[in-house]
Amino acid sequence: MTYGEARRIILKQGWKPNPEVTTNFRSTVVKAIFDRGYTEVSDCSGTGEAPCRYEFVNQNGDLLYVVTAGRNSLLRNWWIGKKAL
Repeated sequence: MTYGEARRIILKQGWKPNPEVTTNFRSTVVKAIFDRGYTEVSDCSGTGEAPCRYEFVNQNGDLLYVVTAGRNSLLRNWWIGKKAL
């Protein structure tokens, strides 16, 4: 599944881009993704499969982390964590 497909499902489920995400604007790849409207992007690796990490938050304050990899930004992994106090 591509990130775009996964993102549509995530947003339909009530998750929102995390407004407190720390975005690595030093990366030109991250900046390009952010400029396309994916404000939830946190960082991308410049090596290997070039994984990227995205963060969402729900109304309870839970965080959803999504990792993609490869040129087609395929969904690689995800997990839910609690927001730090």
